[in-house]
Amino acid sequence: MQIINLKGFLLLSLISTLMISCQQIEGQSLLSSESTEDTTHDVDKTAKIEELYLAPHAVTINSTGKGKVDVSGDCFTSTYPSNRIVVKRDDGVAIAVVDYNLATALSANAASCKNGRFNFAIQTGNLVAGSYDMRIILEAFDGKSKDPITNTTQGESPLKITR
Repeated sequence: MQIINLKGFLLLSLISTLMISCQQIEGQSLLSSESTEDTTHDVDKTAKIEELYLAPHAVTINSTGKGKVDVSGDCFTSTYPSNRIVVKRDDGVAIAVVDYNLATALSANAASCKNGRFNFAIQTGNLVAGSYDMRIILEAFDGKSKDPITNTTQGESPLKITR
């Protein structure tokens, strides 16, 4: 008999607790559908040079006689409307590349950053055996100037090709 009374008391206590917790909360509640925040959340779409980013998956590539090497990696162009990726030797001479993303290539001998990735080939058929030091450079364009915008800190990367 006492066990039944104890069970009844516990059940009544549980129901009472649930009923109390379902009562209206006074003041502000996180569960309210009322919007009390009057600030707006505008996204800053200003292009920022410090956001230009380029990182190849490999900085040393061995050519195996296929006549080309594939270079790919991650990139970010901030909110600049257009970009290109160029490869230059240490003496500043541009290296011919073939962009695998032909739909967005700005010009011959340049690749592009598309959806956070880049993928291009460098022709190595004319290179003699040896090691070649180069730089991959992400250049952005703001639509106002023809001069490219670069970030030498994180928008460029060394590249070594060995043949």
